Amino acid sequence: MYHFIKGKVFNKKPPIVILDNNGIGYEISVSMNTYDKVPNINEEIMLYIHFVPREDAHNLFGFYSLEEKEVFLKLINVNGIGPKSAVAILSSVNPAELAKFIVEEKTSFLQTIPGIGKKTAERIIVELKDKFKDMDFDNSISKTNISSIGEEAINALITLGYNKNTAEKTISNIIKTNANIDNVETLIKLSLKNIN
Repeated sequence: MYHFIKGKVFNKKPPIVILDNNGIGYEISVSMNTYDKVPNINEEIMLYIHFVPREDAHNLFGFYSLEEKEVFLKLINVNGIGPKSAVAILSSVNPAELAKFIVEEKTSFLQTIPGIGKKTAERIIVELKDKFKDMDFDNSISKTNISSIGEEAINALITLGYNKNTAEKTISNIIKTNANIDNVETLIKLSLKNIN
């Protein structure tokens, strides 16, 4: 239903961010990893969104990167892990590190996360280990400060048929060497010239 919401920060208080999009205030739950990247009030940001309808509430969960959203979606498919638990997990560790801990079967680390006991930690590893094996930890997008226009450019490259890891590496390198880029069109043009 929602892919992303772009708007000005109206208010923020962990773990909630309220975005003003054309006069409508969206209350969005976020992890601390995403919260740390939210700018000051009245500044603009884009968050990827997952909508969770309930009988008593309609909840929005927001993510600074598509990678964090993908990991969140995998987590909530594990029996016993709801959206709030998934946000708590992603507040304790970034997505790439979490995936690495799961692949390496580090149950003890998972148990240090509030609300995660031994059985739940073991279930997470059993159900998600194979799904995370192909992740490129060294070049994970979560380890770089990719802006929202960077995310848009990555999505555009993927739409054009480029491999996700290749798109992420290219955009990351361009942003590192051209920090003054402020629009997605320029970023896409540069990346098309430099993509391998």
